[in-house]
Amino acid sequence: MTPFRHALVLVAMGAAVAQAKPADLAVYPHARHLVPESRSAEALGSFVLDSEVFAGTRNDFANMRIVDDAGTEIPFLVRARTEAVTSTSDRVIPTRVEAIRELPGNRIEIEVSRRGPAIVSQEIDLSTRLRNFEKLVTIHGTTDGNSWSEIASGVPVVDYSRFIDYQKTRIPFTSGAYKRLRLVVSDVTLERELPFKKKVREALHGKIKSEFVETSFKTEDFRIDSFRLLGRRTRETGQRAVTRKTPIGDFQVAQDGSKTIITFAANREPVGGIRIETPSVNFSRPMLVEGRSGGGGGGFKSLFRGVYSHIAIGDVQRDRCTLSLAIPSRCVEWRITIDNRDSPALDISGVWVEEQVNEAVFLGTQTANYRVVYGGSSTVLPRYDVATILSTVGRSPVAAYRLGESLENLAYERSCWRLQVGGKAVLSGAILMMVLALGWGIAVAAKKVDVA
Repeated sequence: MTPFRHALVLVAMGAAVAQAKPADLAVYPHARHLVPESRSAEALGSFVLDSEVFAGTRNDFANMRIVDDAGTEIPFLVRARTEAVTSTSDRVIPTRVEAIRELPGNRIEIEVSRRGPAIVSQEIDLSTRLRNFEKLVTIHGTTDGNSWSEIASGVPVVDYSRFIDYQKTRIPFTSGAYKRLRLVVSDVTLERELPFKKKVREALHGKIKSEFVETSFKTEDFRIDSFRLLGRRTRETGQRAVTRKTPIGDFQVAQDGSKTIITFAANREPVGGIRIETPSVNFSRPMLVEGRSGGGGGGFKSLFRGVYSHIAIGDVQRDRCTLSLAIPSRCVEWRITIDNRDSPALDISGVWVEEQVNEAVFLGTQTANYRVVYGGSSTVLPRYDVATILSTVGRSPVAAYRLGESLENLAYERSCWRLQVGGKAVLSGAILMMVLALGWGIAVAAKKVDVA
């Protein structure tokens, strides 16, 4: 993180602390400690939500809070965890030829030096106009200009244009920030047979005495037109959501007429994809995916309509057994209906779900201790400014936390105890008032009878 962005985070953190308020812990039945993975000075912290948190929270996470030891509410934001998408390309490193030496055994040594700053290289690409050759290249390198080490041994460089359009002129070697390289090329001078042949016949008195074919040869040197010293350049091209694939161990399959119905329970993890496995092939069936969110959310709601198919005939191999939801959904129960129509029912052998990994990012420091409280239904969605702060500082480094073991929320238990005790007191008072009122009514009625 740049100093400017770090300062922005610290200022935002100070503003958040200044506006912080004590949280009403009595409305959250569940609590978990946040355990720091390592000590860090980062102003942002994050942790991955697990199935227990998903099972006890609403879709908008309105019934979840992060608090410190003093019970002060800490602003946070739940978002999809992402990872960088990178691409790698060649990077040409400038070089200069320092020396060329002929060696015994029909070999040549080329010494080159790197120009400019130290850059890690790992490959050399030779360029030549020659065709139909086989050479072996050995490379030695030095990073300090004094000690040399072998970084590639007997790497073939070939061209088989006579038989096939194939050429291999790249020579990989052990990567390093080398100052100088020495390339030793074998068989640099060869006698090559020319394609032209001369057929000679010798005759005496009209009779052929001898016949032979003369073949011509030429000496050919392996000329290197140019070469490139290559490194690797890796750059970030974007971000993608982190997901994990989880097998469903307990799923039920039932047949309802021509329909196959698959059901399984879940802990309301955000599911973005489902794969239905079957040993069957060559089928194409309409499919309906439904989910029930629970918590008073009603019955099943349609989440996906599509085709479940797997075609494997000849060169056609098309697997559409994995479906992707437009938006990750959180459900306590899933129901998948496959319409077999007049075809035989499929044998369902497994179910996998692709879950989106969500993380909570909060403003805090590693010098304080934090815990997460969640659950309950009588909470209001907080309006924090964390999203604006994060959009300002970008993808800044964060301190990693993990969720600890579940612990008792004593504030919630005390509130339940007060409610129970208070409820008993109210009930006892009501009964007493009813008894007194009934006694007063009986006394009044008795007086009226006496007067009569």
